[in-house]
Amino acid sequence: MITQADSRKWMACLYNSFLFMEAKIMKMAKKLLAVVLTGVMALSMLTGCALSDKAKAEAIEDALNSNGVQGDKITVTYKYNKDLNDEAEKVWTDASLMNKKVTAETKTLTKAEINSKNYGYVVVKVPEDAKKNLSWVNSAKDINTALSSKIDTYENKATDGKVKNYAVKDADPASKVKFGVKFIDNGEKGDKKVDYVIVVFETNGKIS
Repeated sequence: MITQADSRKWMACLYNSFLFMEAKIMKMAKKLLAVVLTGVMALSMLTGCALSDKAKAEAIEDALNSNGVQGDKITVTYKYNKDLNDEAEKVWTDASLMNKKVTAETKTLTKAEINSKNYGYVVVKVPEDAKKNLSWVNSAKDINTALSSKIDTYENKATDGKVKNYAVKDADPASKVKFGVKFIDNGEKGDKKVDYVIVVFETNGKIS
C-alpha cells in the first residue's frame, strides 16, 4: 500500500522531473531560435548586399548610356546582365587572373579565359554615393574609353578579339554590349580602404 508520505515523494519527484524536462526543452528551444535568427540575419545581409550591388550596377548602366559619358551621339547601348556576374566573380578569384588582389585600376580591356570562353574586363574605382548614376560619370568614361574600337561591328559578325555586339546590322545605336560586375576592395581598413568594381564583357575569341 502506498502511504501518503510515499505519494508526496512520488509527486515531488514527478514535479522535479517535469521542471528538469521543461528546462531542457527551453534550452533546446533557445538554441534552435538562436540558429534560426542567425540564419535569418545572414540571409538578410546577403539579400541586402545583392540589392545594393544591383542598384550600383544599374547606376553604372545609366552612366554609361548617358551623353555625359558618350557625348552628343549615343553609339553604344550598355546593358547590365547579372548572369555575367559569375564571370566577374571568377576574374576576381581565379589564381591566374586577379587572385583576390587589387591595388590599382585597370583601365585597358584585359583578356580573361574562363571555362574555355573568352572575356574582357576593366577595373575602376567605386565613387561615393555609388547608387547614383551621376557619381559614376568619371569611372564610366574610363570604361567606355577602354572599349573604344574594341566592339564588334554588329551581331553575329564574330570578329576575333572584339567585344560581342548584340545590335543587328545598321541598328541605331550601332552597338549593344552586355556586362557583369563584381564589387571588391583592396583589403585595407579605414582611410586606406579603396573600393573597386570589376566590369566584365563577352568577347569573340581572345583580345589581342
